[in-house]
Amino acid sequence: MECGGGIASGAGAGAIIVALFTAGVPFGWRVLSAITPDMFLFLSLAGWIIYFAVKLGISFFIGIIAMPFYIYKAVKGLKDAQELDEYINQ
Repeated sequence: MECGGGIASGAGAGAIIVALFTAGVPFGWRVLSAITPDMFLFLSLAGWIIYFAVKLGISFFIGIIAMPFYIYKAVKGLKDAQELDEYINQ
C-alpha cells in the first residue's frame, strides 16, 4: 500500500532542492567574486573556462548558505524604506 504522494515526496522533493540550489547561484557568485584574488585576470581561454566552471559549481553550495542572508538584508532594506517613507509623508 502506497502512502499519498505530495510535493515533499519523490520527484517533487528533488525539484525543490534543485530549485533552491539554483536560486542560490547568484548569491554564491557574489560572495565568491568578493573573495577572488586578482591573479585570475591573466588566464588563457582554457583557464577562464575552467575558472568559470569551478566558480559555478562552488556557487551552488555557497549560494544556498548565503541566500538567506541576502534575502534578509533586502527585506530589511525594504521595510526600513517603507518606514522612512511613512515618516516623511506624515
